[in-house]
Amino acid sequence: MAHSKAHMLDTMNVLVVEILALLENEDVKIKPDQLCIPDSAAQLRADFIRPAYHWLVTLEHEEFAAVRSIKKLLPEEIWVKYRTWGGFEDHRECVMLREALANLRQKIVGRDRPDFFKKTLVAKSLKRAEKKNTA
Repeated sequence: MAHSKAHMLDTMNVLVVEILALLENEDVKIKPDQLCIPDSAAQLRADFIRPAYHWLVTLEHEEFAAVRSIKKLLPEEIWVKYRTWGGFEDHRECVMLREALANLRQKIVGRDRPDFFKKTLVAKSLKRAEKKNTA
């Protein structure tokens, strides 16, 4: 069953907010436009959105889920202490979290992220759609 464009965009918005909040909380840096929903997303064709939707859902089920499962190993208060006190970088959970966050970040900034998350390709797709509508 194919999802509607509205459903895909709503789901993607929720996932992007969750992922970005975690990355910010863990002080993982990515460029702002590497994982964002374009303002003009509703104007894009569903077949342009669909690969991004599937990629993001897969990211959530694999890399993001790995980070969440590691975070659940310890209470949040302990993670906060580890970050603020320092000196815990060699603890097993910290090493596992650092590796999982690196995998998540690499997937987000990698070249094979969908065109939907690349500003120039979104702009080209919008121009093509505009030309079709005026022709």
